Amino acid sequence: MSSLQVVTSPDRPTMGRAAAEHVFGLFTKLLATQKRVRAIFACAPSQNEFLESFVALSRTKLDWSRVTVFHMDEY
Repeated sequence: MSSLQVVTSPDRPTMGRAAAEHVFGLFTKLLATQKRVRAIFACAPSQNEFLESFVALSRTKLDWSRVTVFHMDEY
């Protein structure tokens, strides 16, 4: 069993970048060992900084042809 890791950030942009870098790392690891990656991203104002950072980070560094993303609208 793994333990919960809590990360604090001084502000939302920093938190969004850290989350984007973490998820990008997971995508990179998964794509190195499997053909496709699928994920669900939430849509809410709380996700804006993450999504903006993730798109900027992955725009040129991710093979999007191997990725399926579902954008969940919880409203």
